[in-house]
Amino acid sequence: MFQSLCSQVLDAIPSAIIIIDKELKIIYFNKSLKNIFNPKENAISIGKSINCATLPKDCNCGQGKYCKNCLLNMLICEAVNNNVVVKGRYVDKKVCIDEKEKYYRFKLNVIPLDGEYFCCVMQDITEIYDKNVKIFNKRMNMDFERAKTIQSLLLPSFDKLKPLADFLYYYRQNYLVGGDLFDVYKYDENSYGGYMADISGSGISAGMLTVYLHENYPQNIKSPAKSLKRFAEKFKTLKLSEESYITAIAFSVDTINKKLYICNAGHGVPAILKRGNTVKLIFIRGNTVSNWYEGISFNDSVFDYKSGDFLILMTDGIPDLKNDEGKFFTFEKAKDIIERSEQCMSEILKKVVIGLVDFCKGIFPKDADDTALLIIELK
Repeated sequence: MFQSLCSQVLDAIPSAIIIIDKELKIIYFNKSLKNIFNPKENAISIGKSINCATLPKDCNCGQGKYCKNCLLNMLICEAVNNNVVVKGRYVDKKVCIDEKEKYYRFKLNVIPLDGEYFCCVMQDITEIYDKNVKIFNKRMNMDFERAKTIQSLLLPSFDKLKPLADFLYYYRQNYLVGGDLFDVYKYDENSYGGYMADISGSGISAGMLTVYLHENYPQNIKSPAKSLKRFAEKFKTLKLSEESYITAIAFSVDTINKKLYICNAGHGVPAILKRGNTVKLIFIRGNTVSNWYEGISFNDSVFDYKSGDFLILMTDGIPDLKNDEGKFFTFEKAKDIIERSEQCMSEILKKVVIGLVDFCKGIFPKDADDTALLIIELK
């Protein structure tokens, strides 16, 4: 009786409503969505429920040729992957109803329901002219490509630390722009530093914060803790919502005294110091760069190293990678691969990447997080 009443209430709402689970499968859609988009009763994906014109008939939503440029898919994945609210975002969508192509613009809200289900509400649905949408979509795709190019230019060049150190990295964006970023830089002829950071969210908003991080992180302060504090103070002046935050591991290396200084800002993945067939995990608790706290406090930890050791940093896109069987790659698996690899940067990098590809059987899932892995040979 109660479920029937709830359905009647949802059917009476003029906005199109879809209830999905964490796998982006449709649990329910209301009468308004049926009346506007005329989906088949057995439509189980978002794309199929609105008759997305760019989604091939034999393809799941999120896996089509154009899905990575689909703002609707990006926003819903952002809400589901990060269990956050998406509010008042306008989306233009090309659909095919009764063999006729149409363009609709609507305002999207995505609301988590206890973390297991998500309510997608499409408001102010308006049919718009074909020509306007084509121009808009073309410009949006061009902007995405430019943003991807700009973000790739933020990554450090491989000769940036020479002759103090050598490094390699693996970097993969889930969308055209991502929320992971790292950098390395020299202080003087005997020392250098850097960071590995993970920005909350994904897509355009995360990409904009990566640019802000790159341009505003102080590279002239040798103490990682003081660098993070200075940046966190500046970040707070943006007065962003609590949904926007950055986790990071910052480090500096004194090559004369063979000292490694590390500070953690809420980064959940430990740093690894590899020597031969043994690895030392460096996990230090610390606050995120955010507006969550009144005061800002970071502390440096100091470690000895030997020439030939490797410092390895990664984001949670590696341990949290989930395959189609629902299993996670896990940090333990990454650690085991690194531990068993030869004392060689290229071999470590190659074996971790091969491990990720094999784990996913060659296809990264559409809801995979951005991924970054940085390996530095300490001298």
